[in-house]
Amino acid sequence: MRRTIMRMEQSRAYPVAIDEAFDRLLPLPLTELFTTWSGPIPPVRATEQEGVWGSPGQQRLVLFTGPGSVRETLIRVDRPRMFSYELREPTGPLALLVARVEGQWRFEPAGTGVRITWAWDVQPRGRVARAGLSVFAWFWRRYAQAALTRLEGLLLSPQVSD
Repeated sequence: MRRTIMRMEQSRAYPVAIDEAFDRLLPLPLTELFTTWSGPIPPVRATEQEGVWGSPGQQRLVLFTGPGSVRETLIRVDRPRMFSYELREPTGPLALLVARVEGQWRFEPAGTGVRITWAWDVQPRGRVARAGLSVFAWFWRRYAQAALTRLEGLLLSPQVSD
């Protein structure tokens, strides 16, 4: 059986140097970025991981508000151009729709700043989920827009030293 993959993508430009944007986003706690609901996609409540996020092969468990979680594996880090990851083993509402996600953050020069693009390639859970992917994509775009808006404040705020 052929699996349908749906590409979802949103981007936004920021008045921040590309290296700085990459270095701040990659290790950023997901709880600071994903704070809103969008349909079946919940905010992130916590992550369970060892060390600072940033090495290929690293895994973490992402826990959502309400029921649900997903296992995330960092696949590739190409500083300052991109990093990619895979989401597997969803539980909760996402498990009804999504079997697997390949995600990517890309960083490209944009004037004196950076254009950051967040993309998901979603493999649906089955036929019923495949039929609902366009609705899911609409909710994902709203989720991504909220995260990219929140990211602006996080990138432009002064960085706190340890």
